[in-house]
Amino acid sequence: TQEITMTQVFSKRQQARIDERKRIATLPKSSRSIYDVVEGDLITDGYRFFIVTELQSYNGYDNALMTLFVLHHDENTGKWGSLEYSTGKRYSIMERK
Repeated sequence: TQEITMTQVFSKRQQARIDERKRIATLPKSSRSIYDVVEGDLITDGYRFFIVTELQSYNGYDNALMTLFVLHHDENTGKWGSLEYSTGKRYSIMERK
């Protein structure tokens, strides 16, 4: 019998995202909870980095809505960075040196 092996091939863009996620996973994370985030913190969702620029009340909770500056290059517009709004789910705070 002949054994057939198949390997998955990713596009350059997909492979770059996979490699970046692996690199981010090796970086030191803070022991602080994302719910203790303050303006100026660098946070990540595992794929991209964000700087918290403003905290607002949301749904009755103080500082629950974050205004984030996304540190990435938008291939569609050619610009670096954009603003996003999010609650604390799925983020971790990066360690400061």
